[in-house]
Amino acid sequence: MKVSEIIESSVEIIQDGAYQEDEVTAILDQLILAIGSLVRIPSAKRIGSVTINATETCTNIKDTLTDFAPLYCSRVWNTTTEKFVKVYDSLELLFADYPDFEDEGDIEAVAFEDFMLWTQKVVQVDQALSIIYHAIPAVPSVSGKIDHIPAGLHYNLLVCGIAAQCFGELEDGFEMADGEGKPNTGFFAARFFKGLKDYRNYVAKYSKHRMSSFWSE
Repeated sequence: MKVSEIIESSVEIIQDGAYQEDEVTAILDQLILAIGSLVRIPSAKRIGSVTINATETCTNIKDTLTDFAPLYCSRVWNTTTEKFVKVYDSLELLFADYPDFEDEGDIEAVAFEDFMLWTQKVVQVDQALSIIYHAIPAVPSVSGKIDHIPAGLHYNLLVCGIAAQCFGELEDGFEMADGEGKPNTGFFAARFFKGLKDYRNYVAKYSKHRMSSFWSE
């Protein structure tokens, strides 16, 4: 489906004046970004270079790589020394092996914490690191297509995802008094989660990934 078709289908389902093309487009933008933070999208892989300044042990990656997503960084190459760098899962684990954080030498270990990159040892001259990372998914124009998600998953994952978000706001809970809950929210959220599961299975052919809920279940 083209982006315009996704928006039109969503507006037709919701049928509420508060959710017209502009409002639904904004929700779609956020939904694409959210899905990109939940699934390790193969086509979002990038190779970027970050310079670690002398004496620094912490670097803001987004100062250099503006599309950097703070997840799924597993391979780092020290371009200066031409050696691979050990990647720790957290700053705490890096600190356990380098408790002084003052030993001088070439960078041989790193830890990613959100968009901050912690490095050890402490270099005395600038060194460059090459990083394989996942970029923040680009949001296409209304006339474009969302190529990184299989076309067969567009309806459940995107149209129903938008509908679930909108109905979650529209259904104010009065139905709860009648024991009916939020029927539209639940129906479309179920289809969204089915689409998300199918997308995970699709992506699993290429790489491992993490998963968490977008809406509370």
